[in-house]
Amino acid sequence: MRLEDTDIERNRPEYEHNIYDGLRWLGLNWDEGPDIGGDHGPYRQSERKAIYKKHLEILYEADTVYSCFCTSEELDQERKTQQKQKLPLRYSGRCAKLSPEERRKKLDQGLKHTIRFRMPRRIIKFHDLIRGDVEFDCSTIGDFVIVKPNGDFIFHFTNIVDDITMDITHVIRGEDHLSNTPKHIALGQALGFAPRQYAHIPLTLNPDRSKMSKRKSQTAISDFEKQGYIPEAMVNFLALLGWSPGTDEEAFSIDELCQKFSIEAMGKTNAIFNIDKLDWFNGYYLRKMPLEELERKVLPYMSEGIDRDYFRKVLPLVQERLKRYDEIQEKTNFFFSDKLEYDTKLIIAKKHTAPESKAALKQVREKLAALDDFSAANIEKLLRKQVEQLGWKTGHLFMIVRVALTGSAATPPLCESMELLGCPRCLNRLDMAIEKLEEID
Repeated sequence: MRLEDTDIERNRPEYEHNIYDGLRWLGLNWDEGPDIGGDHGPYRQSERKAIYKKHLEILYEADTVYSCFCTSEELDQERKTQQKQKLPLRYSGRCAKLSPEERRKKLDQGLKHTIRFRMPRRIIKFHDLIRGDVEFDCSTIGDFVIVKPNGDFIFHFTNIVDDITMDITHVIRGEDHLSNTPKHIALGQALGFAPRQYAHIPLTLNPDRSKMSKRKSQTAISDFEKQGYIPEAMVNFLALLGWSPGTDEEAFSIDELCQKFSIEAMGKTNAIFNIDKLDWFNGYYLRKMPLEELERKVLPYMSEGIDRDYFRKVLPLVQERLKRYDEIQEKTNFFFSDKLEYDTKLIIAKKHTAPESKAALKQVREKLAALDDFSAANIEKLLRKQVEQLGWKTGHLFMIVRVALTGSAATPPLCESMELLGCPRCLNRLDMAIEKLEEID
């Protein structure tokens, strides 16, 4: 675990702890890091400045870096000229041509400056574990900044120094960093080290195919945790973004992913962050969760003071339809509140009139009131017999009864829900539905 915290303005202790908490919540752990130590510390880049300065001296001795005194205005004008002439946008290298005396004079004057790396003018080739053989003509890449005017080191430099000194073997990152790789290889070689193994994975995009970002997209793990997603579902979903096991299997534990995953099996096409697919995975794991555990997880999302014994009877009915913990209140509300709000049109049966629907509900109410055993099995028999007597389609009658009793067209199993609600509450809700229909007669 390495924290790249050189951007002082964006660094806060809570951000660091969010990283730890999010990864550990997902079940992803590390053997070394700022919080546990190890043989390659310090693990915060902000604490490694002495290491960076030492490696910067190596580059100075080899004359592969130099001070650049160009102002931001001069650099902007340079870019505009290149754009007009349709030339590659790169630094011209004019400060690279200063003599040692000219450079010393400017430094003695205290002029603001950056430090640039002299990019070699040659072809750099490397084998990417996902994209195969890649080459860059470095003559199109200008000398780039590795130290800011305030003395802060740029990530190009800090990352390659860290990779070298921490014995990193593989650098796996998004394909948007592919163009940075020749810079990093050149820096590493200037410091006397061979390139790492690189793998540039496809990006994860929003459904509209725009790039995900912290400002425009939901990317914080803590937000998904608060909504009621579970770690197993998140890991499973994320693992399949850009990777396929080569079979129709979709649900894997972390141990199974460790066994099956191969970096070479990563695709080259950008993946879409499909929230519906994440919901499917989450629902899959919630359906497998023991009821006792599910009860503990969803209770914080329920109103205080609910009847726990009654809730334990409700939970099995909604478990099959639950996709996230935070849905529990909405999906169980009709069990706890008799104030149902719904459009009267929903209790008018398809292909039937309001008077016909009212008459059907009256008959159902009369038959339910006469039931000696208000069980789900008996309720279902009664409703199906009523369908036959009316000559209706089963779905048409069941739907208006469902809406009348639950306020929704999508609910847990109807007859089991009616048994749990009890006969008096069912009759009362049917009365309210009949009154609604009488208003539009």
